[in-house]
Amino acid sequence: MWRRSNHKVPEDDEQEENTLPKLTPGMFLEVLTNQNRLIFRGRVIDVNKSGDAIRIADVEEASLPYVEYNSCIKLRGFSGNEAICLVGMIGGSTKTFWKIDRLRTLQTSERRDYFRQIISVEAQILRVEDAQEDQAGENGDERERQRAEVTSTSSLRPESRTETIRTESTQTSANLTPGGTYAAAGRLLDISAGGCMMVSKGIFRVNERVSMKNVVIMPGQPPFDFTGIIRRAIQRENLWEYGCEFLEMDDQERDRLIQIILVLQRKELQARRSMD
Repeated sequence: MWRRSNHKVPEDDEQEENTLPKLTPGMFLEVLTNQNRLIFRGRVIDVNKSGDAIRIADVEEASLPYVEYNSCIKLRGFSGNEAICLVGMIGGSTKTFWKIDRLRTLQTSERRDYFRQIISVEAQILRVEDAQEDQAGENGDERERQRAEVTSTSSLRPESRTETIRTESTQTSANLTPGGTYAAAGRLLDISAGGCMMVSKGIFRVNERVSMKNVVIMPGQPPFDFTGIIRRAIQRENLWEYGCEFLEMDDQERDRLIQIILVLQRKELQARRSMD
């Protein structure tokens, strides 16, 4: 008897045409939790006639973990150059395969955060649009306005992660570039196709545009140049944590970023399995 879960397939605020991609036996798909944590790399065993349900096994034929009936599961992969992003529900499971049904395609608004990876990468954060009042000598008043626009808290993250942030960022500092642009050293803590979370001692305002040049997400791969907008700012003792949405990223660079994130997540999964 299957135990029922209270998880539900997320619903879109805006309804878009939901056309499922063609799934075929033998296709490789990555299986993730609803929180985008990679569970295993799978191979499709078979597909039902309507194409909205599959059975999937571990690509390395490893035993699959226990999963509750009706749990929400995400699938992702590639068909040619097209990214496949699906969400469905567990309709049954054994140690050798999971049945995932009620499949639907993730919409554009959901996909950007779908490919997200925890990282620890240094970056120089530059303010793209300096406020005129800063250049007019009103730095003191402006800093107070910046503080008024952010949220101060110390309890939104587990203590272990807070200690990691504090330790890795002790050398960060803020200054002006030779051209007079405000810049601050920081560290990216996670990244997705749509944005990143980062920490810095520098102070940036919500809705302020920033840029990061020559950011190496994975050693051996060409660096990225990011332009973004600060969407969230939270003070954590002597550091600021920022949520940044990427802007002006072309499709080629976004696809390259997604591919690198996939590689990093596969390496993380392999590392977890080697420790089991």
